[in-house]
Amino acid sequence: MSKKYQNLFNNQIIKISLCFILIIIFLFGVSDFVFAQTGANNLLWGGQAGNIQSGTGLGSTDIRIVIARVIQIFLGFLGIIAIVLIVYAGWLWMSSAGDSSKIDKAKKTLIAAIIGFIIILASFGIVSFLLKVLNDGTGGLGGGSRQNLPIRGTGAIGNCVVETVYPVPNQQDVPRNVNIIVTFKEEIDPTSIRDGAGNVLPGSVQIFKRGTNPMIPANLITDIQVSVTPDNKTFVFDPTNYLGSPSEYVWYTVLLTNNIDKADGDSAFDDCFDKFYEWDFEVNNRLDLVPPQVRNVIPAPDNSVDISAIIPASPAIGTITVTGVPDEYAAASHVGVNWVGALPAKPATVTMNPHCTESGVLTVSVSADASSAQLSRGGVSLGSASINGASVIFNNFLTLTLSNYPADYFEAGNSWNITGVTAEVQADYLIVGNKRYVFGVDIASNPVFSVVAQNIANALISNTQIDVFPAFVPGNNFISLMAKVAGITGNSIELSTNDSAIFNFILMNGGVDLVENITINSREDEPRNVVIQINFNEAINPMNVSGDAVSLQNYLKVKCIGGLNCNAGNPNLFACGADLCVQGEFVISNVYRTVEFVSNNECAVNACGDTIYCLPADSNIEVDINAATLDGCVNCNTKSPYTACIADALAVNHCHDSSLGIMYPLASFAGGLPDGVVDAAGNSLDGDRSSDAEGPMEFYNENSIAPPGPVPLPGAGDSFRWSFFINSKINLTPPEIKDIDANHEHLDNNVSLSDPVLIDFDIPIMSNTLSTGETNSNGTKHKKVNLWSATGIGAGYWVSNIGFDDSPPDGKEDWTRVQINHSDFAQSTTYRTQIGSGIKSIYQNCFKPSWSNTCSGIPTEVSCCGEVPTAAESCPGF
Repeated sequence: MSKKYQNLFNNQIIKISLCFILIIIFLFGVSDFVFAQTGANNLLWGGQAGNIQSGTGLGSTDIRIVIARVIQIFLGFLGIIAIVLIVYAGWLWMSSAGDSSKIDKAKKTLIAAIIGFIIILASFGIVSFLLKVLNDGTGGLGGGSRQNLPIRGTGAIGNCVVETVYPVPNQQDVPRNVNIIVTFKEEIDPTSIRDGAGNVLPGSVQIFKRGTNPMIPANLITDIQVSVTPDNKTFVFDPTNYLGSPSEYVWYTVLLTNNIDKADGDSAFDDCFDKFYEWDFEVNNRLDLVPPQVRNVIPAPDNSVDISAIIPASPAIGTITVTGVPDEYAAASHVGVNWVGALPAKPATVTMNPHCTESGVLTVSVSADASSAQLSRGGVSLGSASINGASVIFNNFLTLTLSNYPADYFEAGNSWNITGVTAEVQADYLIVGNKRYVFGVDIASNPVFSVVAQNIANALISNTQIDVFPAFVPGNNFISLMAKVAGITGNSIELSTNDSAIFNFILMNGGVDLVENITINSREDEPRNVVIQINFNEAINPMNVSGDAVSLQNYLKVKCIGGLNCNAGNPNLFACGADLCVQGEFVISNVYRTVEFVSNNECAVNACGDTIYCLPADSNIEVDINAATLDGCVNCNTKSPYTACIADALAVNHCHDSSLGIMYPLASFAGGLPDGVVDAAGNSLDGDRSSDAEGPMEFYNENSIAPPGPVPLPGAGDSFRWSFFINSKINLTPPEIKDIDANHEHLDNNVSLSDPVLIDFDIPIMSNTLSTGETNSNGTKHKKVNLWSATGIGAGYWVSNIGFDDSPPDGKEDWTRVQINHSDFAQSTTYRTQIGSGIKSIYQNCFKPSWSNTCSGIPTEVSCCGEVPTAAESCPGF
């Protein structure tokens, strides 16, 4: 290649790469102006963009994405050419044979190729980033499919301040009379969402037809009443007029702006990646006139208390018999030190090592060079030691010191006898349970066996595992023992000694655990720490099912109707009419389909250090759910086919469908809120599952279909009731993941961009703990359900769940499937999911150890990262 064309080629690579960078910057810079608003695109086509696409066969991929992908491919080719040039420059240099002109040429080629390669890499990185941004934040033109509907401010739900919304993002076929519900993770200042009359503030919450400009006030739906739950976290938006049209389906957008404030005054979205949250849903052309039903309950209905026959536990017994005199501890000692040899004598003192094992007369003799001395007994050497000034130290035996040093000093031939040396005497000991008794320290010895036995009995008074029983009889040389705690564990209490010649033992035996033979009647009674769970078949208005038990007693009741603990003196109960109700809290979750009750009676602590709350022990509990009063005969002629005004069994008039004999299901909102449980469209509860809302005439009892009860007849009333029995036990078994759906278990290029992530637990899970983020308990953070991309940009997601009754079905929920719903994943992006110790079972036990059926750790490795046990508090990248 000639120098002229080579330089030209290198310069062209650099120019082309720089040109692509400018194109990318241009695309990114004008995106907000030209492409960002899919609603605006739809307006361009008269609201029919999706239909035009389908009719013309045009693709729905954003033109920016197409251009960026073409540039990405072309940059790849340029990168290959740059690498070839680098290799060529290297070959040119190596083959130059010292020719300076060739070396210069090689250098220039190499420098130009490297510069071009760096620019290409930068361009490629920018294009890849832009592709991700476009995939994350851009949808197609209109359309109705979920894949074409982006969620703006996506990270605000799940990863930031928004917990759940209803209708859920991109939900379709929503009825016109729906209420819009939003739950925040933190307490919100209600005055930043509604005015003093309860009307929505359009600067904070905007609801408008998708594709219209919310900056034009006429496009906003402002005639909306806003209700808020007592914790100021959940808001219900009730449009005065029905949404949509009776003749067509209409898409709506809800925009939550940063004018919404937290209770502390900070803007709600200040900590979010986007400073707002926006989502869409599609409204059909019909009203929802189907009343909600209870799908299932926990605990399951139970008609009879279990019968318990108890065989009491027996304590272990044993015996210690004294058969010798135990030695007490004595340190090594001596009687005197005598000078051996000619006068004048050199007086000395001896300090015995207390652990000296020699006895008799020991002799210390100075060596011929007076530098060391020898220790011996009866002519047998015990060792030598160096002389150090006034002393000579024989380790493990003794130390000899001259009394008149330095007047006297060690000379060759000096010798001393240490008389009356007695070796150390090791004390005998006795082990009883977890305590070692040393004779001479803990127990005094005595030549009389019965006195030794008496001393042992006295010492055992403070033993934590053993009692002297029957009481010791003076004069006996044996002690009878009995375990303090009855049961089989007493058989393992240790009885031993270092010297079998002085004691005989009958080892601990005969301990038997308590045996409880339970006869299950109807169903097995539930442990005290069970959470009461009510699962509905659709979203429920949270206003009458969220809060403390006292405030909600006209809508929901947990009554204590039988058992010794169901009395007015129990501080955990309160009078609710003629009944006694359990104190506690009702919480709604699972996209407003599940209501749970947790008492306020602290009774235990789970493995994470969180308090467990219990229902009254050995009690019969009954739960009441009140249906709402139906709307009266108001404009029945406009409510076809409910056009007839007919009195019900209580002589109250209601609009009826005469052909089917059923009532108009919408509840009365005459007092601002209904007086019972209603769904998100305002329909009163269908307690007896007859598909006919009958109001709170009387209670339908679910126990009538529990074994062995008969199947009830429909029409018995729509308030719902069931009862069950609670025993005195506490269940402390932690939940475990039994399965993760294969589509999301591993890194895979074929993962669906829209399918939810599914996680199956082996037992029922406490629904309100299946939320996003984390919880703080006693200063410890416990993660809940989390989902985000490896890039650090939060994915929009929300959590739902459903319980399953294994085959053969018995009407009792056996396990829970968790569903992580999310905005569409971006292509070529890795996502991470996390299930943490903030998740609790229906018995309030935390998911800790955080193990699955394919990953079992050890006590020091209590979590799993990608199915690998770890001791870390969180997985890498989380």
